[in-house]
Amino acid sequence: METAVVVETTVMFSQDQPTHEERHLLQGLWGDATLSCHVLILDNTARESHSIVSEDTQSGQLGDRFLERCRLWLRPETRVVVVGVKSGVETLLLHHALRNTNHALYLALLNLSRYVVTPDTNIRKRRPDEGSESVEVYRRCMYCNNGKEDAQLLYLWDLTIGVPSGLHFFYDQPENFMGRQFRIVTKSYFPYISTERESEEPGSTRVFLEDSLDSRMIHAMASYLNFTYDIREPLDRQWGLPAEGGNFTGLVGDLQYEKADFSLDLTVTTERASVVHFCRVYIDESVIILSLKPQPLPEYLSLIRPFVGELWLILLVGIFMWGVTLWLLQKVWSWASGGRSFTLTSALFYSWGVILEDPPADPPNNITA
Repeated sequence: METAVVVETTVMFSQDQPTHEERHLLQGLWGDATLSCHVLILDNTARESHSIVSEDTQSGQLGDRFLERCRLWLRPETRVVVVGVKSGVETLLLHHALRNTNHALYLALLNLSRYVVTPDTNIRKRRPDEGSESVEVYRRCMYCNNGKEDAQLLYLWDLTIGVPSGLHFFYDQPENFMGRQFRIVTKSYFPYISTERESEEPGSTRVFLEDSLDSRMIHAMASYLNFTYDIREPLDRQWGLPAEGGNFTGLVGDLQYEKADFSLDLTVTTERASVVHFCRVYIDESVIILSLKPQPLPEYLSLIRPFVGELWLILLVGIFMWGVTLWLLQKVWSWASGGRSFTLTSALFYSWGVILEDPPADPPNNITA
């Protein structure tokens, strides 16, 4: 699916605060899940006084505002292509809003005077009487300047011969960080990550790695990809809890406000995933409740095992009360009729036998009592 949106920055981004139309446009542009690839094409030549990169202070603020509100640093997969004058190469490709963008090209027109602006469309077109025109193609390189970003000349392109074959404008993942020093934030959580604090004084956040799973991984990665790192723990020494206004504390807060480039160990939650980007989960630590395996009960408890203690207590109290009542009734009947009576013990055993459906062989004389 191909979709194109043309935006005039002097109209949409002229206000200091984002307008409803601007928010609706950006939300629809970045939030369309049907688009598998996003490309931002910037025309830095249409009108020099309102270009994205300009020496004019007001125009420069307009360009900065446009790039910042696009929030490209949250979308590193977005391709950015700029067409403009050569003087704006480094200013735009090294812009702070593109700090996480690896796929950015700048097509620098070497002689902008060969193009005229049509009054009705405000678009530059090449004069028909001009000869060949060359364009310098620059690429944003995130680490090629001793670990820092730089604008790298890729190709001198003659527009009259078409697109050159075999030229790769975009590179996937970097394989050499050129000695870049990354800022890492972490908390000790053995056996995955173990650290030792440099100092226990308040405000001290620097830590040193001890032998652990993540420390071995980061050492191997640093050696293979050629980078160094400075590792610290959060100032409040917390993992990160939601706070007011969509902010987070602790380790998550340091990542959210870009005080660190990445962390070594952090559990994925829905709330955290809304403010930081998680890599592929490599450890799935399930929460499991452990208990001792139950042992067989002694055989001598087989008689009372079927019922719980409360039920046995109620049963014994009921049998006792029934036996006493039976004994008293038999006493009264014996006194009134002159017949024989039986003891309290016999009344209790008789009550117990009736419960077990096995009454004694010698019941009282008057069973109706």
